[in-house]
Amino acid sequence: MHKIDELPKRYADAVRFAALCIRQDIEPSTMGHLACAAQSAFRAGVLYSNNSGRGWHLLDQRKARFERLADELGLKVTWPGLYPDLTTKDGYAFTVPYIEGRAT
Repeated sequence: MHKIDELPKRYADAVRFAALCIRQDIEPSTMGHLACAAQSAFRAGVLYSNNSGRGWHLLDQRKARFERLADELGLKVTWPGLYPDLTTKDGYAFTVPYIEGRAT
């Protein structure tokens, strides 16, 4: 059996993404939208933090979008920092995968 760490990073990330989708019973495209919304909220939080509190409306808007998507999937959202954590109804906590590249 091959180890995931032997793969190039991009492929290893894809395998982890697929495994998370299977474990959480979430369609990959839905997980992709969730990841995109998480990264968008993260970037809005960075912008807010680096601009002395300006841009709070964008941060609130992006966080609300992420929370709405998570709620549709029955996931509880917590914000321990700039990047959200999710918890399933069964109590399994996980972080949305970070996907390299630019999210909208």
